[in-house]
Parts: sequence; structure tokens; C-alpha cells
Amino acid sequence: MKKGLVAALLVLPTVAMSMGAGVGVSADEADAPARPIVKQTNASVEIKGGTLQLKAVPNLSFNKVTVEDILTSRQGYVDSRLSDKSQKTIVLSDFRGDSNGWELSAKLSELTSRNRGKTNKLNKVQMMLALRRDGNSSMPLQAGAHTWLDAGGASQTLLNTDHRHPGAGVGRYTLNPADLRIERQHDVQAGTYTGTVTWMLASTR
Repeated sequence: MKKGLVAALLVLPTVAMSMGAGVGVSADEADAPARPIVKQTNASVEIKGGTLQLKAVPNLSFNKVTVEDILTSRQGYVDSRLSDKSQKTIVLSDFRGDSNGWELSAKLSELTSRNRGKTNKLNKVQMMLALRRDGNSSMPLQAGAHTWLDAGGASQTLLNTDHRHPGAGVGRYTLNPADLRIERQHDVQAGTYTGTVTWMLASTR
């Protein structure tokens, strides 16, 4: 009986060791960090839009021509170049921050003069405007090399935005060149002729 008791005592530690080995924790598992607690919050900023503005347009002064120039021109017309002293700059801006574009157009009135209480009109007159973009590649280029305006005629588009040139920011353009073309007319009267150029900047879709 003593031999059986001794055998049982020898077996118990072995069983205990075997049971302990089955539920052991590895070193990697012991060193693993706890899962992070994740939360999210919002971040926001308001961007306020501005306006579409036509900031500057030029008064145009052309060089003198003579009655003889008009009557004897071999081409059938005479061109008067924009004076060096004339204003030449157009400035506009678009800070709206939306998907709308814009269009710049111009219209030339009749050119008239007053002489001894009588109003004289200069017939068959056209104005040619060529706009050179100064910087800011977002701004559109003029469609074609230049635009002709008929005195007393309809307005004509000078600039028009598109998907390649959305026209955002500040746009500066220089008139280079600009001419006033006067066709031959035998009833031309001497005098200083004046008119108006109406510049229109409109929003487009």
C-alpha cells in the first residue's frame, strides 16, 4: 500500500506541469498593446465669395487725320492709330468663387461734332480693338486677333471665359493695337468728333 501511495505522489506533479503548459501565454502576446480607442471630430472653415467687377476701362484718344487723308486715300479708308497718350488698360476681377463664367463686350456709338450749332456725324466708321492679356493664365484670350466695332452698331464680344480659362482672380488687358477706321466720304466736315464706348461685363453660365 505504501508503494501505491508513493507512485501516486510521483504522478501528480507531472500531471500538474502538463496542465500548466497547456494554458501558458507567449511572450509576444504578453507584450501586445491594447487596441486603440478611436474617435472622430469635425473641422470646418467658411470661404466667403466676392463679386464680379469691371474695375477700369480706358478713354480712347486717336491720332489726328485730315480731310485730305479721308478724301484721297488709295485704300478707300484711313486708319487712325490710338494715341500714345491715350489710356489703354482694361482691368476686371472675379472673386465670386462659383461655377459661373463671364463675358466682356463693347459697343461704339455714332461719332459726332458740333459746328456753329449744327451736329455733324462721321459716317462709315469702325473701331478695331486688340486685347493683350497681361499675366494670370486663368484669364481668357481674345477670340481672334482683334474685334471690330461699327459706330452706331451692335455690341461685340471681346472676351469670354471657358473651361480652360475660367477667368478667376484679377485680369489686366492692354489695347495693342487699337485703330479707328474712317472710310472715304465726300461730305466729311472738319471738327472734333466724339462718341462713347459702352463696356459691358456680364455673368454667364
